[in-house]
Amino acid sequence: MKTYKNFSEYKTSLLTALDKVQASELDDFISLLLKTRDNSKNIFIAGNGGSAAIASHFVVDLLKIPEVNKKSFSAISLCDNSSVNLAFANDESFDVIFRNHLERVAKPGDIFICISSSGNSINLIKAIEYCLARNIFTLSLTGFDGGKLKKISKHSVHVNTEIQDYAIAEDSHSALLHYVVTKIRLITD
Repeated sequence: MKTYKNFSEYKTSLLTALDKVQASELDDFISLLLKTRDNSKNIFIAGNGGSAAIASHFVVDLLKIPEVNKKSFSAISLCDNSSVNLAFANDESFDVIFRNHLERVAKPGDIFICISSSGNSINLIKAIEYCLARNIFTLSLTGFDGGKLKKISKHSVHVNTEIQDYAIAEDSHSALLHYVVTKIRLITD
């Protein structure tokens, strides 16, 4: 994990990473979320470690957005049911915990959002591959060089960071998801 000598260096790195994010990727993300809500479909979100916490936080923020035309977001973090995840991991493998969960609950037209600093988490890759074969929309939020998830996801928001710079990747993801929620609130108010 990269370390920083002082706050100024950290702040510069964070702002540089955010400055490289493509606004069009965020616009596509917002459109996809609104389409999912308007079609009464589900949003499933997952990540590992710090990205799991970010996924859970994003679900809270989506669920707190007021209804529009009697429709609200249906968002579920696949990270939040440890009993289900541990059962899948114990019976098969940690590599399939999210895919197995999606097999049981996701339907065509739903969206699966994965959050990964490296973009190379096997359990997220397997989940994305499952979704791609079943008309479930996919979006990856990645850091570092984007890894495999950036390449295979139908949609992506990429934060270009140094390899192993988890702090900048995760803080950027958190900031971008807060932006997405505030933009949706602005559009729907």
